[in-house]
Amino acid sequence: MGKDKKNAKKETAPDTSLIRLNQIMDKIRKTDISDCQNMKILMQEVHIILTDIVKSHSKDGKFTIYVNDNFHYMDEDERYTLGVYDTEEEALQAAKRIVDEFLIRSYEPGISAAQLYDSYITFGKDPWIDPSPFNAWHYAKERCNELCEGKSTN
Repeated sequence: MGKDKKNAKKETAPDTSLIRLNQIMDKIRKTDISDCQNMKILMQEVHIILTDIVKSHSKDGKFTIYVNDNFHYMDEDERYTLGVYDTEEEALQAAKRIVDEFLIRSYEPGISAAQLYDSYITFGKDPWIDPSPFNAWHYAKERCNELCEGKSTN
């Protein structure tokens, strides 16, 4: 009987991750948008918390990569499963490799980051990880800027 009360209390206690996430979101709302360094730190904290939340809701602790085709956007028949990974880091490396391979193949000297990014979101593969907040389009935008040496995608 004592164990049942302890478990019931644990189940009704607020999730500390969600409380921390709300606290950080409050800080973000109060932070001046031009304070890039502080905003970056807060967003990294959000990413860590969201990753922890997602992991805690994963059924088996594994990470599955699905790959959509940007050319056939929203067409689930064009989706395939790349694989199942034991850690999020392994899955992230595999997903990023898919994006990087397209960008490197598509890169030409003198191309702008915006042109390269447009090519990716039109023709590239769009890997996503279940469960993970990884976003291939955001990653591709960062990589386009890096590959094109700061010729911004904005």
